[in-house]
Amino acid sequence: MVDFACFVSGFTLDKESNTIAILCQDVTVILAFDTRERLIQWQVKIANNLGEGKLSLLCFLLFFIIFLDYKTQ
Repeated sequence: MVDFACFVSGFTLDKESNTIAILCQDVTVILAFDTRERLIQWQVKIANNLGEGKLSLLCFLLFFIIFLDYKTQ
């Protein structure tokens, strides 16, 4: 992924709780999984292939702003 920033997981979105958001400079991809185990498998894959991300607190705040914007639309 180009310009990968970080990923955030475990939030609830539209009644889905096994979720992960992959934040890049130009796009945010949100995925939901059927089970927590599958979510964890993907967390490991993403961390191994893309890294944990930069400045995790900053990433979390950025995601929170995006998430609030989504909820208000």
